[in-house]
Amino acid sequence: LITSLDAGAKLRGVDADMLRDIADAATSAWTVWVPTLTNLTQGNGTITAVYRRLGKTLDYSFKFKLGNTSAVGSAPKFTLPASLASRYAAIEDEVGTGILLDSGTANRAAVVFFSSGSTVEILHYSSTGVVTTTTATVPWTWTTNDCLAVHGTVELA
Repeated sequence: LITSLDAGAKLRGVDADMLRDIADAATSAWTVWVPTLTNLTQGNGTITAVYRRLGKTLDYSFKFKLGNTSAVGSAPKFTLPASLASRYAAIEDEVGTGILLDSGTANRAAVVFFSSGSTVEILHYSSTGVVTTTTATVPWTWTTNDCLAVHGTVELA
């Protein structure tokens, strides 16, 4: 039905191009992007960053698996592929969740907060349930095969 509509045609008041965009977003593979890292050193680690966009909605997934030349510093951040809506305020708006893994021996729930523009920060829940800053030694000293994996949905500018 959608493919048979001409560009600009309406189906009960809905634009045919919009319907095609919705169908494409729902069925297409996610797009890879290269985030800018702050207080994260990729070295020989691997980053998997993918997203899908539908209008002003962006779903994203970011995974950073450390190699032996990778590093995590204080308040690690990365950029999303587009700027977030102006309603987001620095470190007040949660824009994702995930997990931090210590080479399969421990884990902590992660939370992603808006920082500015398209930049977000990865924090985590402490052992007492308090959201706290991730650093080179908190919640543990990061090493080979440790992983930060987060995902979320945001409104774009």
